[in-house]
Amino acid sequence: YPLCGPVAVANSLLAATGVVASNGDIERLYRAAGGHGDSGSDMEALMAAAATEGLAGYRLASYPHATAWGPGLVLLLSLEDVPDVWHVAATDVGGRVISWGETTTISELSARVEDAWSLTWHGEE
Repeated sequence: YPLCGPVAVANSLLAATGVVASNGDIERLYRAAGGHGDSGSDMEALMAAAATEGLAGYRLASYPHATAWGPGLVLLLSLEDVPDVWHVAATDVGGRVISWGETTTISELSARVEDAWSLTWHGEE
């Protein structure tokens, strides 16, 4: 399944709280956002599902569009080598991008940031 969106949200949760979401948590969020099979999920629906349904025991408190680069951002990326394909990744505490299980940079991904959200979780200090 195309779980890059829910995985990016889970990585944001990890960066903010240290909580690791399970594969089951991530798949439940995907389904709650309307994802099924290889359909993918809309980012607004994904954020709304994380706010109402939660992820790994935490609920998303807010998700405004990001105005500055920092840890835990969720990024909507267009891949330069693959037209009309979107990818979602998160930033780690060092500001690098977590994508496909590795930490990298935007330039190494050959991607352009199309949108970014700054996630705040209920229970964050």
